[in-house]
Amino acid sequence: IVNNFVSGIILLIERPISEGDWVEVNGQMGTVRAISVRSTRIETFDRTDVIVPNGDLISKKVVNWTLSNRNRRSKVPMKTSPDADPEKVIELFNKIAVDHPHTSKDPAPKTYFYGYGPDGNLNFALLYWTTFSDTLKTDSQIALTIFKTLKEEGIQAPAPVRRIISESPGSKE
Repeated sequence: IVNNFVSGIILLIERPISEGDWVEVNGQMGTVRAISVRSTRIETFDRTDVIVPNGDLISKKVVNWTLSNRNRRSKVPMKTSPDADPEKVIELFNKIAVDHPHTSKDPAPKTYFYGYGPDGNLNFALLYWTTFSDTLKTDSQIALTIFKTLKEEGIQAPAPVRRIISESPGSKE
């Protein structure tokens, strides 16, 4: 009890976490809803409350995703068929991200081409900055826009290929 009380005072004075921060502690992730002298209440994304003794917040590893900066770099990996023009794909992806209202213009969005993947498709990754609270929504909207744009431009997405190998009768393997 004394450890948690002293830790609570340290938390309230030093402010390594504040109400509204998104934190990860002991494998639990969520938003800090209340900091009291003995414990801190974290609301997870499925709306459950986790009560964390303040001693754990001082003595264990705590990741505060929003302490000093609410901007986050986001990455949307994409693949195309091997016959796509990589420079055109890069141009399309960059334009989609630049035109989105929730992406940062500085630094500007950037698409990287990673060449052929093990499946023979072309691999790309679009990176851009957005605010922490808009990350999931922005990622989804950009991925949908990429999907639609590739279809409109006639650029094929990779199709899954499955090979069935059967043994011929009389085979000893």
